[in-house]
Order: sequence, then C-alpha cells, then structure tokens
Amino acid sequence: MASLSPEIMWAQRADVLYITVNLTDIKDQVIQLEKTHLKFKAKGEVEQKMYEFDLEFFDEINPEKSKQHLTARNLFFVIQKAKEGWWARLLKDKAKPHFIKTDFARWKDEDEEDEEGGSGGPEDDRLSNMDFSSILKNSMGSSGEFDSEGMGDEDEDDSDEEGMPGLEEAAPK
Repeated sequence: MASLSPEIMWAQRADVLYITVNLTDIKDQVIQLEKTHLKFKAKGEVEQKMYEFDLEFFDEINPEKSKQHLTARNLFFVIQKAKEGWWARLLKDKAKPHFIKTDFARWKDEDEEDEEGGSGGPEDDRLSNMDFSSILKNSMGSSGEFDSEGMGDEDEDDSDEEGMPGLEEAAPK
C-alpha cells in the first residue's frame, strides 16, 4: 500500500522556517531533520494510514537549533536557517509538490520584516497582545447588539438626537 502525503504549510523569516504538518492523531512517527532534508513518516488521522514525505530544502538549515512541537492536530517546526537570508522557495527543486501550501498566517515578506525591525515571529506580532473582545464589548449595547453610538466621542454633541419624525398614514387608493 502506498503512503500518502499530508498537507504541509510553510512560511519564512530571514532566520527561520515555519513548517506545519497538518495531520491529526500522529502515531509511530519517524522524523529526521538534517542539514538539507526533513524526512517524515508516521501513521495519522482516524484511519491511522501511513503518511510520509522527504523535503530537500532550498539551502542548509541548522538541525541542532531547530525545534518541533507535536499536538493532537499537527506537527509544528521552527527550523533555524544555517545562514540568515530569504529563500526564493522552500525546496531545492523548482517543481512544487501539490501538498505544500503557503502559511499566510505566518508569512511575512522581506520588506515587511525590515519595516517592523525584528524577526516578525509570533512573539513580535504587535496585535497578539491586543484584546479585541474588550473593544467589541465597549461598542455593544446591553442587549449584545452592536451600538454604533458607542463608537463616537462621548463629549460630541449630536445634532440629530431628536430622532426621526413619525411616519404618516398613506392615503387610501
């Protein structure tokens, strides 16, 4: 029986690669992270079918400084590049396998990283500490409905506070 390829999501920074293997219930995994390759073989999903891949990287990485985290939903890697710089693509081969996708949630372009002054990783994300639920709550009325009046300046004088005039009866036809 041939093995399957799991979906792989990837993104990069100047110094690291983020690789997520989207495979649930991973069991009996064999992972080899080498200077030029990431080899993976495991059983996964409810059916516990065999999944595997062998990625030959565009450039060298530093396996000793790289990390991995296995959860019930996926396997996540933060792979340290051997030398800092932006890669033209993930793999040495220009042909991109169908199961590899861009991880837009983690993706940053080279010019975006320069503007923010840092690796731009999740720990550098300026919005990660912002509590959007409290902002939304402040603009909601007691009924839980959106209150557009709560969005303005409290001291601002509304000239249309009188409300709309009442409706007139339509003349019978």
